[in-house]
Amino acid sequence: MRTVDGTVTLTPDFMAHMGPGGLVAAGLIAPRVSQWAGTCGITTVEYRNQPTFMWLNTVPTAEGAIRSAIGRSGLTLYHRPLGILGFGRVGSVLALRLQSYGAFVEIFDRSVEKRAMASAMGFPVHPLDPAWCPPLDGIFNTIPVPIINRDWADATDPAWIIDLASKPGGLAAGLERDQRIMARYESYLGVPGDVAPRRAAEIIWETLAFILQDSAAMPTHQERR
Repeated sequence: MRTVDGTVTLTPDFMAHMGPGGLVAAGLIAPRVSQWAGTCGITTVEYRNQPTFMWLNTVPTAEGAIRSAIGRSGLTLYHRPLGILGFGRVGSVLALRLQSYGAFVEIFDRSVEKRAMASAMGFPVHPLDPAWCPPLDGIFNTIPVPIINRDWADATDPAWIIDLASKPGGLAAGLERDQRIMARYESYLGVPGDVAPRRAAEIIWETLAFILQDSAAMPTHQERR
């Protein structure tokens, strides 16, 4: 790990010197490091997998996606038909932000429950199938599976496709060699750190603070008895 004191390598001896009650927090933590921490009485937190972190990250992700989309086809987003593939955390927050810009947002999701939720929020909804796709100026993908194929591009002929999904992303295998698709496709990873690095750091701190507050508020085994 790079720190203000230089590079630090986590080893069993290093963690033993931290002593019981210490904390190791990272986006993801290797299993062996978690095992060392447990032996030393140290708490580990993988903040990348925390719902708090994921929800807070949706805002800079949505705003960064909108920044990337504006002007791509020589137009603003106002009164433009746009599609969002997936109505999870990022998709739902992005849809609300685009709606506030005056965009006409179409939601595509394989989940009946997610489609019902999007419909209840006032969005037109469709199954995750390009056959149901109306003409669109642009598509945002939030689903981390390779679902973007030639059918999506042929059905809507979007001016751009912005892929916000984490690796492996949403592009179907083989399309990276299709210049017609790649001319309009962008895989946009690490959006919060790119558009708002200070806020991205705050989100990590806020996530850890929430977790530690919850841990402190939980009754001990003795208190529960």
